[in-house]
Amino acid sequence: METLLDLVNQKPIPEPWEEGDNIPWDEPGFSQRMLAEHLSQAHDMASRRAPKTEEHVRWIHSEVLGERPTRVLDLCCGPGLYTSRLAALGHECVGIDFSPAAIAYAQEQAVASQVPCRYVREDVRAAEFGAGFELVMMVFGQFNVFRPTEACTLLNKARRALTDGGVLVLEAHALSAVECMGTSGASWYSTAQGLFSPRPHLVLEEHFWHAETKAATTRFFVVDVASGRLTAHAMTTQGYSDDEYRSLLAESGCDDTSCSPSLTGQEDPSQPDFVVLRARAGSAHRPSQRRCPAPQSTGADRAARGPHLGTERTLEYRMEPNTNTNNYEHLALPDTGGTVAERIDELVKALLLQGEVPWASPTMVLLGQYGHLGGLAATQMLARQAKFSVEDIVLDVCCYVGGPARYLAATTGCRVVGVDRDEKSIAIARRLTALAGCQDRVSFLVGDLYQVH
Repeated sequence: METLLDLVNQKPIPEPWEEGDNIPWDEPGFSQRMLAEHLSQAHDMASRRAPKTEEHVRWIHSEVLGERPTRVLDLCCGPGLYTSRLAALGHECVGIDFSPAAIAYAQEQAVASQVPCRYVREDVRAAEFGAGFELVMMVFGQFNVFRPTEACTLLNKARRALTDGGVLVLEAHALSAVECMGTSGASWYSTAQGLFSPRPHLVLEEHFWHAETKAATTRFFVVDVASGRLTAHAMTTQGYSDDEYRSLLAESGCDDTSCSPSLTGQEDPSQPDFVVLRARAGSAHRPSQRRCPAPQSTGADRAARGPHLGTERTLEYRMEPNTNTNNYEHLALPDTGGTVAERIDELVKALLLQGEVPWASPTMVLLGQYGHLGGLAATQMLARQAKFSVEDIVLDVCCYVGGPARYLAATTGCRVVGVDRDEKSIAIARRLTALAGCQDRVSFLVGDLYQVH
């Protein structure tokens, strides 16, 4: 995007993460300007001012760590404002961050202060965390900038980095705060120099609330005053309820979760937008449940494409017989308003709570008919990236109750065949698909993944 005309011709409402993951933390110039905001004592917008940070560190040191020297991992550590203070209290700290200027500053401060801190410049999504930490922490809402699938992966990696009984501290955005971000409307400001440019520029902001996925997207349009050149950035913030945070932590293998309103354990009127979750790593890592085992295929995967739904005939399957005679004809959509998809989701969640659908867990209840990490948001991302069309036939392996299959068929026009070895899931999927009225484009088969050819 380079001109104001590009701004006029943009898509009116972006999908979450469609236009970028985040603002350019790793760009050297931006990183240096952001460092200045981190170190500023005029505001708490990028990092907390020193008195607040010190108050937080005292609470972590005494209430979380019991004033015992420990090993600490700080994810998205910025310029090391928490790790440097924790190290001064006797803890051995490792910080990981994507910003080159922040990491360079943190490293310089560690050398100058001669404290036991090591800093790694890497994207936490790709970084290896190591092991043997008694505390893993991520503060200031950084957890919420990641896609749901990435957030789940981060929590699993954090659990593996912890010792049994170690503590994970997550300072995340409250759901109400994320909704406020998305509904705050458009705004603009001008400045002689600032975060987005060292030259005079104008910044236009747009905010969007995606109620279905509980995500807020912000667009930043930066107009250089001298040249008129336009630069665009976008970031999405994912919201979760307190119960959803607890479920994510439980699925990663952390339990005994408690919630606090701030990193002091008390209400903080100056920063009401956060919730602090403290969870303890269980004695054994419990990974998220998976519906089907991974296939042990000796040949390459085969894909079938064609204009007709006769996939059961054009693909070669060895299927287990469907001996489940319950066709779930009694199931009906709840009369609660909303779209058909939303009402199906409510029905599936009710069935999960009643134990009618296999693999019930708190996380599965939250995911509803979509039944995989990331839920609807991940399905939407897949549809955008795959660019399915009416010409395509999609094979959905381990399809569960068919939520993604129905979504792909409804939004792209493609045909979908779902396969799952659980007969009850397939029976429910068929009934829900009939209720959705898309059985002409979506069909289901009972089959063992090991027997698919």
